[in-house]
Amino acid sequence: MKQLLFLCFCVLVLSCKEEKIAVINFNLEDFPETVYCKVDSISIESPTSIYFNLIRDSLVVVTCNGDDGHFIEVHNLNDKNDIIKCFSESIKTGGFIDARAVFDDMINPSSFRIIDMIDNCFAEIDIDTLLKYREAFRAKKIFLPGVASVFDICIYDKENFIGQNIYYSHNKEYDNREKRFLLIKRGEYDIRKDTYNYSSKYKYWVTNTNRVVMFGNEVHNRLWCASSYIDQIDVYSKDALQLLYSFRGPRHYDVEYVCSDVGQDLPVVGIYGDHYAYKSAVTTDSCVYLLLGNRTYQGGEHVPDTIPEKSEVYKFDWNGKPLKRYILDRYAYKMTMDSKGEYFYCTADKIHSEQSKLIRYKL
Repeated sequence: MKQLLFLCFCVLVLSCKEEKIAVINFNLEDFPETVYCKVDSISIESPTSIYFNLIRDSLVVVTCNGDDGHFIEVHNLNDKNDIIKCFSESIKTGGFIDARAVFDDMINPSSFRIIDMIDNCFAEIDIDTLLKYREAFRAKKIFLPGVASVFDICIYDKENFIGQNIYYSHNKEYDNREKRFLLIKRGEYDIRKDTYNYSSKYKYWVTNTNRVVMFGNEVHNRLWCASSYIDQIDVYSKDALQLLYSFRGPRHYDVEYVCSDVGQDLPVVGIYGDHYAYKSAVTTDSCVYLLLGNRTYQGGEHVPDTIPEKSEVYKFDWNGKPLKRYILDRYAYKMTMDSKGEYFYCTADKIHSEQSKLIRYKL
């Protein structure tokens, strides 16, 4: 009898462990408040990059200049002249050609990261050190072996970054049965590992389909993965990396996956058409702001140069409860917010072929 009870207990435990989290749908009506944002133009002397962030209410912009490397500009925000230029230098030899982005370090608000798309690596930069040494400043590249995209990482703790496994797939038809997350030591500089050596144990190359906006919070013990291609948000416990909630929004695009052999060791899985869901995030200890791109075009469909879509910002609590919906007046690529929570700062445009503009919205 005791053995039978023990066996039943084991079956119950195993079944609970294997239980999948049901997807929760949310609608626009679930947001108790909707705000239509009014644009407030900003002018800066140098060309605007779509990749920027606010560090201590200073705007940090990274632009690329081909073989000359990249340029980092810091603009002070003040009440008199919205943005003024205070520093501009190039990191020269061994620089980050095709440097693409600047991200916040949620643990250290005085640092940011620059991304090298070609080598799939980045560098952590302390803004005080940068301003102190200027021309003499040199950055160390950090390589992320096995991570799907250098964009899809965030600080996990003082010792580690966290990112998605390059072979992880959320699509059941093209599933490599690989765990989602990888931890990478923050102190492992200039480490190069061949991620293709392990391809023989997998069926598909899926890294083109699983990009997310990833961020976490120590206070609430949460790690979010907001998909860049479909309107879906997965919320994990940060310590155990256990999936707690999976939310699917009203802009859940009907994405079609295609698989082809294009000369790689593995069949390459891609998404048919152009789909833009979550593009950027801003977090506080009390809430999450997610920028929704709100564009979708099926394969073969003409993509107009004029962008009719208007991006939106969704505000949630850390458990995914909808709090507020912000509707912008144009399409936005990137978003951040000042420390007082008074403005959204965005790079946006209405015509794709024209240069993006840096604008702000009063909250």
